[in-house]
Amino acid sequence: MRIIFLPLQPLDERYTGMWYDIIPKAFRDRGHEVVVVDGEVLEREIVKGSFLDVYGALYWELTQLEKFVKMAQRGEIERDDVIFLSDIEFPGLAIATKFISRLSGIGFKAVGWLHAGSYVKGDFSTLLEDYQKWLEVGWLSGFDKIFVASNYHKRILFERRLVPMGAEDLIDKVVVTGNPWSVEWAYKIAEIDSWRDVPDFGRDIDVIISQRPDPDKGVIRSLAIVLKLVGYYGVNVVFTTGRKDYVGYVKWIADGVKGFSKIVPDKVNFLTDVSKRDYYRLLMRSRVMLSNAIEENFGYCIVEALAFGCAPVVPNRCSYPEVLFGDERFIFDDEDGAVDKVISWIVDRKCGVKEMVEISKRHEENLKRVVREVEKLES
Repeated sequence: MRIIFLPLQPLDERYTGMWYDIIPKAFRDRGHEVVVVDGEVLEREIVKGSFLDVYGALYWELTQLEKFVKMAQRGEIERDDVIFLSDIEFPGLAIATKFISRLSGIGFKAVGWLHAGSYVKGDFSTLLEDYQKWLEVGWLSGFDKIFVASNYHKRILFERRLVPMGAEDLIDKVVVTGNPWSVEWAYKIAEIDSWRDVPDFGRDIDVIISQRPDPDKGVIRSLAIVLKLVGYYGVNVVFTTGRKDYVGYVKWIADGVKGFSKIVPDKVNFLTDVSKRDYYRLLMRSRVMLSNAIEENFGYCIVEALAFGCAPVVPNRCSYPEVLFGDERFIFDDEDGAVDKVISWIVDRKCGVKEMVEISKRHEENLKRVVREVEKLES
């Protein structure tokens, strides 16, 4: 079986660089040929948008589509091939793959990742819901398998999109695998050799908050918790982002965080333009990573924090408990519970680096599940 892999544009600020490396490798390690169809780069930074740069992402995927069409025209795609899209949410690319498959008579299989959708509260695609809801049903109808990161995501996809659209039967195509993850890849980026290079003690940052300032990520909600942590307990907090600046609807959120940090500059810091390497090294200096998103379908911030011995403190909702395998040491129920949980970790680490890394490594099985699911299409 040959995999024709169409990756998301690998960006330093996001997990897409990791996917670009480890997904093809996972299939090659199982003896499968992999052809990677890259796009062309218009913009290497997120300039317009928040999750992706609007223009850069479209240009990358449109140029991928051009290359894919030419491959099909030249007869380089065969019936036994599996087309693997790392993001089916770009409508032109997703629709064109099935268009070519059926009308050309090639009949290849197609699978892809559904990261989120217009049914996810606060997601950028909610702006497109009036027409994208039809596309979301179309993707599930046309593709052979759709991968999602959590049971939570599968449930809200079913309840908020498929049931209202009368397409409940399509849920059988949705496979929960978890998102691809590699601790080894993260250590390579951080320029360390193993978990033994991660310190258990001597950490000088009490709390780190890394999620982008989008409505669904709940950064403003986290400020209420931070106020209590700083005001009552005197902890220090660092907000980080890989972005240099913000425009549009997320700018006011970023400005709010910046303004807050200026009020208590000795306790709250807002770091911008933080590289992935530098973020990982900040995690090695941090005791607690706080995440408080309104919606979260996986949460890379959790597995990253664990890999670097930083305790993730997260709410008991969305996919958070699932990603942490129900470990209550990291989970809070309300705002006061969040404060108590953070302080308890600062005062007394409930487990060491080795155990946290072991929890993070459990998610390395996720990509193996994906490979096995794709291999089932071979029979």
